[in-house]
Amino acid sequence: MTPPSPASDVTRQRILDAAVACFARDGFACSVRTIAAEAGVSAALVIHHFTDKAGLRRACDAAALHAVTHKGSPDDEASRRSAAEHLTPHVRYIARALIEGGDGAAAVFDALVASSDRVLDTEGMVADATAAAREDARVALTAYSLAPLLLGGLIARRFEREEVDADVLLRLHSGLAAIGPLLARGVRP
Repeated sequence: MTPPSPASDVTRQRILDAAVACFARDGFACSVRTIAAEAGVSAALVIHHFTDKAGLRRACDAAALHAVTHKGSPDDEASRRSAAEHLTPHVRYIARALIEGGDGAAAVFDALVASSDRVLDTEGMVADATAAAREDARVALTAYSLAPLLLGGLIARRFEREEVDADVLLRLHSGLAAIGPLLARGVRP
């Protein structure tokens, strides 16, 4: 079997980017034909690269999860804006996946909980905790992280935007940084 060509890799990425955007905008009932049209390719080429719609969905899940769990913390404004612009369609995709529910939502949520270990370990949090306390921390961190995704439209409205975009993500990040001490003390239900 011959390895994929660079042109094939570019086409695959274009399809994947279109699928993330279409699924986020239209939901998972969005057709392969719609995604193909958005990517400027044939439906057959989508199937060639991803086998079927389920394979495309799995690839979108992986791409979106990678984008949101492997983001760095750039120091300068231009880098933060670029990162936020790259992140925006993935944030929208994950929000749609969670809102629509089902097995896909459960898989996305479980992957986000698992990725919280990296944050907890980097920050030296709950290092000596029992397994149950660590699991509580993993779920709590994921819940706090997901609230802005699921409330995205309402948050965007408060920032006088139509939808979640790079500006909304940057303002939200700034706001969360400002209330960090409050979160560290603990907000009681």
